[in-house]
Amino acid sequence: MAGTWLLTFTIIVSLLAVVMAYYAKKYSIDETRDVLNFRMQGLLVFGLGFILHTFGDFLSPAYGGTIELILESIAHFIIMGSFVFFYLAAQSAVEGSRGLWFK
Repeated sequence: MAGTWLLTFTIIVSLLAVVMAYYAKKYSIDETRDVLNFRMQGLLVFGLGFILHTFGDFLSPAYGGTIELILESIAHFIIMGSFVFFYLAAQSAVEGSRGLWFK
């Protein structure tokens, strides 16, 4: 029963984070458009990885530890892949602020 609540809560929080990131991108200014776009993509991939990770915990009692380890391993690769998008967002933020640096 606790696994069901945890999986439901994870899905809701992940979807809420992606929706909020989408609306932040929608109302962005030109200087931050790429940053918010990469951040939204990173949150989407991170949320999917987190949902898959929790889904592995959810299936563990019914199918055993093997399926849990497989799903969680795949989820870890997906979550690590999301950090590429977060890196690109940080790099775009630095490049976007280049005009504001002291000379």
